[in-house]
Amino acid sequence: MLPRQNRIKTEEFKHLKNGVNKIAPIFNGKEYSLNEKDSSKLSVIISKKHLKKANKRNALKRKICYAYMQILKNNSKYKKHLLIYYKIKDVNQKLPTYKDIKNNLEQIIK
Repeated sequence: MLPRQNRIKTEEFKHLKNGVNKIAPIFNGKEYSLNEKDSSKLSVIISKKHLKKANKRNALKRKICYAYMQILKNNSKYKKHLLIYYKIKDVNQKLPTYKDIKNNLEQIIK
């Protein structure tokens, strides 16, 4: 789970509409920068339409959050808010591995 300071608050979602769209094979993202002083923040959206089981959705969210925190440790200059949408629509497809998730997040962050 992400620390509270790295989660996007409800009030900040309205600013994400004006953000920059980012595309990767597994995710779509919206990136927005409020202030240079703000810490980087993340929110992950995985709909029931994509993954029916709650335990699979939560496992995928945990993997995404962990990969994001590892990327931030290496890239401390990144100070933007990021909203991630999971976009694989094939229900029978296996969940992406941690390595795939990390590579896709790095594509979005660059």
